[in-house]
Amino acid sequence: MSNNIVNEKITSPNVILISESGENLGKKNKFDSIQLARKSSLDLVQVGIDASTQLPICKICDYGKMKYHKSKSQKGNKHHAKVLKEIKISYTIDQHDLDIKVKKIIELLSHGHKVNYIMELKGLEKKHVNDGVLRIEKSLELIRPLSTINVQKINFESKVINLIYCIAPVSKQ
Repeated sequence: MSNNIVNEKITSPNVILISESGENLGKKNKFDSIQLARKSSLDLVQVGIDASTQLPICKICDYGKMKYHKSKSQKGNKHHAKVLKEIKISYTIDQHDLDIKVKKIIELLSHGHKVNYIMELKGLEKKHVNDGVLRIEKSLELIRPLSTINVQKINFESKVINLIYCIAPVSKQ
């Protein structure tokens, strides 16, 4: 449950109660359960619904502390996720700038991220698709030992041609 129901907001007159130590106390009256929680300066929090009896399962705990730990665990999970990164270059990029982009790709690959390497060709640059492919291929020579290139495609849109290379880090075996 993403939004837990707390104390008086629990609608059922009876609940299945779990103590703060995790012990199942069985079916109890909601008001008695709330009083029991308040004696310990804690809250009665609905954590689920019993499938067989359709009664809410409620735990005696500190609701603020519970919310804090849940948000911390969700933040931690988000931080370690490997995501698809995107590096865009233009046809007129200088060699030094291209070298910096290649170093950035190598850094992203070392962290385990996949990278979409895209060259955009606009206007008159669209006549030089082959030159754009050669430039990207030349810059990829430094990256090839560290990665596998999954997808190579040319995407013809209305005003822009995209040369797209999907680069994944080499799997460690």
